[in-house]
Amino acid sequence: MQQLLLLAATIVLSASGLTACDDAGRPTAPVTVSQALARGEERLATMMDGCEPQSFNAADVSCSRSGGVTFQRFLDLLRKHQTVGAWRFSPGTLNARVGQTLRAVNQGGEVHTFTEVQEFGGGRVEVLNTLSGNPVPAPECRNLAQG
Repeated sequence: MQQLLLLAATIVLSASGLTACDDAGRPTAPVTVSQALARGEERLATMMDGCEPQSFNAADVSCSRSGGVTFQRFLDLLRKHQTVGAWRFSPGTLNARVGQTLRAVNQGGEVHTFTEVQEFGGGRVEVLNTLSGNPVPAPECRNLAQG
């Protein structure tokens, strides 16, 4: 079974609306995000963080916001609490059926991507792999370019 692993890269999505497609792939009338969610056609995941760009970028973790928590402070908090409040996904768990669309909205400064992997494993930042208990990167993630 294939799984999705969330790594550092970018997803940029418009909140204004989307174009739906019929079974043949032909565009249909545009619908708003709230309409698609209400119809059950779409699942929404929001990514949030509080990264500080200079220190995160120096650690090869892309960040594009103003201010925030330094990479070292993030690591210190992660070691102490195994979580850092500003870094979260909402909802924490998301189930989707085949055919549903996953809309990921990035409200933080870090760049993200979804990478299909054969088996769950670590990502591309060694220290984060170690702290998460996933010291061996998923093979598909080893050579990902930073976004």
